[in-house]
This record gives sequence, C-alpha cells and structure tokens, in this order.
Amino acid sequence: MSNQIKEAEMKPAWQSDNGDGTYTNPILNADYPDIAAVRVGNDFYMVSSTFVSFPSIPIMHSKDLVNWEIIGYVTQDLNGTGKSYNLTDNFEDYGHGCWAPTIAYRNGVFYVGIYQAQGRFILCTATNPAGPYTKKVFDRGFHDPALFLDDDGTGYIISEANDVRISKLSGDYKSVVSSTVSTRIEGITGKYLVEGTHVIKKNGYYYIFRNSTPPEAYTYCLRSRNIYGPYEMRILLDGPRISGGSQIHQGGPIDTPTGEWWFYLFQDCNGVGRRDILIPMQWQNDWPVLGVPSTVKNVTIGGKSYPIGSVPITYKKPNVGASYPVVSIPASDEFQSNTLGVQWQWNHYPDNSKWSLSERSGYLRLRAKTAKNLWRASNTLTQRVQGPDCQGTIELDTANMKDGDQAGLCLLNIPYGSIGVVKSGGVKRIVANINAKEDGQGTITNGPVVQSNIIYLRANANLLTDKATFSYSTNNVNFTQLGGQLNMPFDLGFFQGDKFGIYNFTTASSGGYVDVSWFRFDSSGKK
Repeated sequence: MSNQIKEAEMKPAWQSDNGDGTYTNPILNADYPDIAAVRVGNDFYMVSSTFVSFPSIPIMHSKDLVNWEIIGYVTQDLNGTGKSYNLTDNFEDYGHGCWAPTIAYRNGVFYVGIYQAQGRFILCTATNPAGPYTKKVFDRGFHDPALFLDDDGTGYIISEANDVRISKLSGDYKSVVSSTVSTRIEGITGKYLVEGTHVIKKNGYYYIFRNSTPPEAYTYCLRSRNIYGPYEMRILLDGPRISGGSQIHQGGPIDTPTGEWWFYLFQDCNGVGRRDILIPMQWQNDWPVLGVPSTVKNVTIGGKSYPIGSVPITYKKPNVGASYPVVSIPASDEFQSNTLGVQWQWNHYPDNSKWSLSERSGYLRLRAKTAKNLWRASNTLTQRVQGPDCQGTIELDTANMKDGDQAGLCLLNIPYGSIGVVKSGGVKRIVANINAKEDGQGTITNGPVVQSNIIYLRANANLLTDKATFSYSTNNVNFTQLGGQLNMPFDLGFFQGDKFGIYNFTTASSGGYVDVSWFRFDSSGKK
C-alpha cells in the first residue's frame, strides 16, 4: 500500500479481537516491550517498559488476555533514581530509564518492580492496581528482574543476564537478605545474553523462563523443586517470525480462571518497536509446551530434541469462562478533558508550567521551552505508532508563536522526522526535517509561508515498509507532502518504536505558545 492512506479507508487502531471467538496476533500492534503479567481472580494485569517517557510504566488491564486497556501508570516521579529522565541542551539519554518491569500480587497488594537502567531497583506497591503507588528505591539494580512471592509469602527477585541470581527479600520486601548466583545459562551457542526473567510455581516445581537475545532468540525453561536449584533446562521455542516483524522472544506464562495456560511474548518490528504475541501453552510431564497443540513436534536444537509447536496467526481466544466486550487503548484525542488521555506520555520529564488543558477550553496549549533542537525538546507529547499502518493529524493554531519558535508534529526515533511551523523575522513558514539523527540536522525542505493562523499537519507511517511521509493542509481536506521519506528502523540508542510527537520549542531565550485543537489517529485496519 502507499504511504498516504486514503481517507475513505480510515479505520480505528489495530484490534486483535475478531468478534467471532478468535483473535489475530499481535494482541497489541505497538511498542509494549518487556511485558509481565499477573492474574488476580478473573482479571489480568500487565506492565511494560517505558524508558524515559512520563508517566512511567503503564498498568494494563484485560478480562480475556486479548483486549487490553491502560488503567493507570505506576509513577510520574523517579527523581533520585537516575539521571536519564532530565533532558537539556547539555545532557540527553533515550535508551536507558525504566526497563523490564515485573508485577506480582499477594493479599490485596499489587507489587510492581522497575529496573532502573542506571543501577537501581524500585519496588512500587498499591492496593488499587490503577494506583496511586508508593515506592521503595533499593541501593542496587537487578537486570530484567522477576519478583516472585512464594506460597508462604517469602519474596525473591530472580534476575541478571546469563547468571540466574536469586535474591531473597526481607519480610516487608524492602531490603535484600541474601543474594546468590544459583546457576548460569550460556545458551546453545554461548554468544548471546539469556535474560528477561519470569517465574512461576506449579505442582511443587519452580519454573524460570528466560530468552536469548536475537538473532538466537530461544525461549528457555528451567525447572527445580528448590528455588536455589539445581535446575533442569529445556528449550520451549526457537524464535520464530510472523509477518510484519522478526524474532519472537522474551515472555512468560499465565493461566486463566478455567485452567488454560497461555504464553505472552513480544516481537521485534523495526518502526513499530516490540509488539505483543499470545500463544497457547500446555503441560506434559510437568514441563510446559508452547505452540498450537496440533502442530507440536520434536525439534532438534544443539543435539537435543524438544517438543515445540507453531505460533498462531489467527486462533481461538482464551477460555476465561465468560464473554467480555471489545476494549482498546485510545489513540485520537479531542483534548476536551482537563486530564491527558492514557495513551499520552511526555518525552522525558515535562515542565508542567509549559502546558495546559484548561487555559483554553478544548485545546492543548504548549508553551515553547528553550531547546537547541527537537531531539532536546522535553515537552514533546508522544504516543506510540501502531501497525500495520497509521496516520496522525493535528490542527495547530499558530497565532501566538514568537520568533525562534518551532511547533508541529513529528515521528520520534533515530532517525526522526518532523513537519511544523517555524517563525523567523516575523514570518511563519512550514518546514519539514526528515531523517535527522539526534543533534544532527536532517534533510530540510522549506514549504510555503503560513498565511492563516490555523494549519493542519499530518504524518503517515507504513509499518510494513518502515517508511513515513509528512504533509500539510490549510483546509484539512487537501494535503501536500513536504520532504522525502523517513526511514523507521529499530535503533538501540532510542530502544523504542517510533512515536507520534506534538512539539513546541524555541531556539530563542523565550517563546510564545501554540494551541492544538485535536490529534486524530487513523489506520487502514488491515490484518
């Protein structure tokens, strides 16, 4: 398909639920990486990495493991835990921050653990899964941790890459009593990290799930009747690919109220980031077996044979004992509320004095904060792109811009692209900046002088070709492309998928403001 989606083809965001008792992978076709989930009664809760975006760590809820919504975030404040979150002209960090959260539940309390990538572990607790959460900052970090609460309430953090470190917690879970490396997983080739820990206990066995990093991407399972081992090991999955992405890897198991078992993972997908996959799971001789049951066969890996099934594209939904309505994470926003929609996150810590939803009713007001370029502009409001294609459009009121201000719509990543209005010498002009890398300037294309205060800006992202284009309009009907195509790879310096961003910054000592009437998300809706 073309990068410019036709208006007549527009549909809402990706929906995995087919409405006929089946679902189509991915369950979330957007960047929700490092997922961890827990079931509490008939409800499922899931958390995901958010790196340097605020608020941090979404709490997602589902009744059926297919339909997910965001019900809250764990925290808006991580001061004192690391330096990643402040963005200035002298410091920037995009790839660190909040990695690989873990979630557990016991006796009415939800526990969310966050690995802060500069070396801190943060344990957050709440009685309401939507929050608010209180947090305890540990004086050490645990790489890709799993918080496991045993039958007797003893708490453990199982963590690290390759090493399987077992850290026993105090009775209040606020400190580490002991920490020891139980075993080490080198992987079949010994060349890649084996990380992303998930832990369950079943029938007296402790199970630890890990994944080797791509291009290997094996799912490993360790089993022992003692949490400290010794452990037996099996391979459960060999990193398959499904259309629209590369390897599937790193996830964990979860059961339904009816006794079914399922396994959630994520898949690397360039511009989308890392999207989420759900596959059936069964048990044979107290070992988990992954994949569609009818396709399970013995696969030889490293000289040993393991039962492995295929990853479904379209498959029957989990049996959770009831039927529930389709829900989804919102994307479009008319800015009619005094609170931001749950889909939005600020790029790094926001300056809350520089934005408002109430100064002009029905508009998002963004006051220009000084930054030398868009890469350094912390008050950029972002949300994830979604596959297989998507389009974001804003209506922008530029009446109160000042010289030096730059405001508009971007797709943020490495590289990034933007289309916006630049005011200089009292003149406002539409300008596109395509394939800019960090502080480096991309290809600049100057468009026309803005004759009216109201302008419409659009970004079209094709996540099958990983290309995007930008366009503008004066009437929200006829759009003109400006600049070339943006490349949308997955870059470890950014560590996320592309994000739509609404921005306003100034290269002057002080700036004006813009008002955004709405952000409207569209997609072809094709599966």
